[in-house]
Amino acid sequence: MNEFQRILYDGEGEQAAAALRLLLDQQQGVAAVATLWQNPYWRELTAQGKPRDPYPHARALLVGAQTHRIRVPSELSYEERAQWRELAVANGDARLSYAERAGVLDGRIVQHLSGGPELLDAYLSGPGDHFTRHEHALITAALDANRLGHTAPIPEALLAEAADGSLAPHHRAAHEDWAAPILDALAHGERTDGTRTDVRCTLTPLRAQRDAAGAPPLYEPTDYLRQHIPRVRADQAGAPALWEALCRHTADIADLERLQDAAWKRGLFRYAVDLDRRAAIAGSGDALIRIVERTATHPDADRVAHWAATRVDLSRAQQVDRLFDTLNASEAQEAIDALAHRFIVQTDPTDSTAVGVLATSLAAKGVSPEVVEALVNSLVSQADLLKIDALALALPNLQRVSTDGTFRLLAQRTVDNLDLMKTRSVVRLIKVLEVAGAHHLLEKFAHRIVAEASSIDPDELPFLMAALWHAEAKEAVHSLISLDIATRVGLDNVATILPLLQVLRAAEANDAIRAFLNRAPSRHIDLAPGPDGTESIVCELLHNLWQMGATGEFVILADRAAAQMDLQDPGIVAALLELLRSAELEEALSTLLGRDLAGHLSSDDPSWVQPLLAALRSVEATEMFEAVAMRLVDDLDFRESEYIEEVTRVLLAVDAEQAIDGLVTRAKAEANTGHELLSVLSLFEAGAQEAAQQLAMYHVSVTDETELDEISLLAWYCQMCHAPDAVRELLNQGFVDRADIGSSWEPDAYAVLLEAISDVEGERAAHAFADRAAAGIDLDNTMGIAHLLKAMTMAGLSRPSAVLIQRASAGASLEHINSVANLLEALIDAGADDAIQDLLRREPTSQVDLTWGTSACETLLSALRKVGSPQAEDFTRRARAAGGLPVESLLPYGLETDGRPAAAWSWDW
Repeated sequence: MNEFQRILYDGEGEQAAAALRLLLDQQQGVAAVATLWQNPYWRELTAQGKPRDPYPHARALLVGAQTHRIRVPSELSYEERAQWRELAVANGDARLSYAERAGVLDGRIVQHLSGGPELLDAYLSGPGDHFTRHEHALITAALDANRLGHTAPIPEALLAEAADGSLAPHHRAAHEDWAAPILDALAHGERTDGTRTDVRCTLTPLRAQRDAAGAPPLYEPTDYLRQHIPRVRADQAGAPALWEALCRHTADIADLERLQDAAWKRGLFRYAVDLDRRAAIAGSGDALIRIVERTATHPDADRVAHWAATRVDLSRAQQVDRLFDTLNASEAQEAIDALAHRFIVQTDPTDSTAVGVLATSLAAKGVSPEVVEALVNSLVSQADLLKIDALALALPNLQRVSTDGTFRLLAQRTVDNLDLMKTRSVVRLIKVLEVAGAHHLLEKFAHRIVAEASSIDPDELPFLMAALWHAEAKEAVHSLISLDIATRVGLDNVATILPLLQVLRAAEANDAIRAFLNRAPSRHIDLAPGPDGTESIVCELLHNLWQMGATGEFVILADRAAAQMDLQDPGIVAALLELLRSAELEEALSTLLGRDLAGHLSSDDPSWVQPLLAALRSVEATEMFEAVAMRLVDDLDFRESEYIEEVTRVLLAVDAEQAIDGLVTRAKAEANTGHELLSVLSLFEAGAQEAAQQLAMYHVSVTDETELDEISLLAWYCQMCHAPDAVRELLNQGFVDRADIGSSWEPDAYAVLLEAISDVEGERAAHAFADRAAAGIDLDNTMGIAHLLKAMTMAGLSRPSAVLIQRASAGASLEHINSVANLLEALIDAGADDAIQDLLRREPTSQVDLTWGTSACETLLSALRKVGSPQAEDFTRRARAAGGLPVESLLPYGLETDGRPAAAWSWDW
């Protein structure tokens, strides 16, 4: 799969990546080979932390265990070049020999094999050399379109319009269809006159493809140019003709999304909004949201909001919710109500449930009260057609959003007609009437229940009695009790028995209580797990029986629960243990403890197990306590540091020292698995400091690391858990002394080691390490230099600081924006004014890669302004054109492509 990014960036790229990963995981003997540029494709597809994570399956495929990444070096070493020559001779391939000779100075033999550097030079030489003016304009249009986000193959019309608009009037072709033959020549390498547009008859600047027979050709720049041009042209915002052509001709939603982002970041608001409008029309809900958010301060904000309200797809609930939120934030009330009306007109006014849910939802989303009330009134107008069960279900929602008069009309109909055999609906109606303060209707409904009680299932009456008692309809409850409910209710369902006993106790119906208990309900209750949480209800019933003094029933049920009740919920088991301990039921307690509580344990949350451990401790069940605690340790996944921390906190809270020792033992066994150090910090942050320090010392004792980055990481973990003895042991073993001082690429490695050495060995040892680091750190590691210099400055190490400052100002790499900004900040902190001027004379702003993003550009600009550099003004212009600076201050109209403030534009531009 050459140019694998074409598949992964496709509309179905995520599905393809997931399918390929599944195939490679499950099917032995299958291999897939793909090529992919490191920058930007690998970096973009594997990046984490992006909003809504655009490429999760692609990243999982590319960095997963089933993938072996083969890096093709940008430059071949001396040994590799020798192997290349041998390969060329052995195969008699002149192309290999030519590439080897062409790359003898820069080592970029692979690139020369493809003709890439020559093609890049030909383009950068400008029009009039290898390419004509028209050819160069078309290539530029293709490169800029791709660079700004049009990753799909580009139609001829887009390229022709963008290129034509970028040419001076006197350079434009005389006929309209001028671009077709030139694009054909650029894609196939030969002009109509026989001269060549390609490099060495192999590499063309553009590629052509046709998606279907008879379809017009589409074009895309060759990958070598796509790889190198973005940085070269990063400070070019794109010509107006290009943006206008992109707005007119881009059809792919993903491309529209990328292009609007590029336009917005450059302050080109007019183009960004137009691209988003086209994306919204094509079906992008995100685009609708952005349009409303970004035009909130625009004079046409109300029109835009109304347009979005009429455009959003009502079947996509999440997008609708987001749009409501955005419209509310913009205070676009008319648009909010317009969106609400779209829902209302498609809702059946006789569907009480749908109207109730919608009315509540719309009220919560900021819809005008009169709009919501009109919706509810539609039910009243259709009262004779309403289904009573549905109306009963809808009343809680209707009560929250309707006027008192409308609610009472609908509630009256429900009270008079609801089927009393539908217990849940009856209970719900009682609660709604109680909350609404509809006392007259509640009293009327209670009288109806009493009057028809003989037709109601006795096993359902306890639920109605509980609801009525809570609603203060006590007279009705007493009437129901007088109907001898205690002798009629079934004895097997604990969910029925508990509310009955609770109501009888509250009503002080002692005769009814005695009559019920005389039936020995504890012997008949079904203890099998049920959907209503049988175990928790049983525990609550036991608690009630104990409080009532019903000792006989309590003992019988407690004995049965200890022997039969499901043990998967640790909180329920803990409650049962405490009940048995309080009642001093030693035999039942022994029965429960003999049931292997650790083996039955089922919980993904350690905090749920803590009450069980505490209960086991309180009943002095030491052996079972240790078994349950060790079950937590045995189930640990050492890749999940937060879970380790949670388990440790639980074990510390219940003084499970033996289990913590077991955790440390397991952590030691995880050494060299790639995640063993996480447990050190997790133990420390959970409060198990001694265990963390013991584990840190163990990892130091078994390490065989020779890389400075890994040694630094181990030292950092030791410092974080306050283990100076472990740091001292790490240094005493000579790992730092033996490591290649220039090998580190971790920005904090040198600074971390310097701090660790200073803390445990003192200033002399710190000076010695700082001297080595200052002289040996790789000058390409600019961020590492900056962090090291800051650490030296804080430690007052003037001698190595001077060495590092001189090396950095004269030779540190100036490619990475954030690194250069941090280096400037470090030089400012060190008071190295001369070195700052030396660094600025190297013109870092012309060397940095502007494609690194907003925060990096801001950081460098801030540093430049701190030192009063005149380069700040030019960098501001270039960073703005690259999309590297915040744009909020440019609202509402933004900028033109040349950086000037944009003229006022309207929604209809």
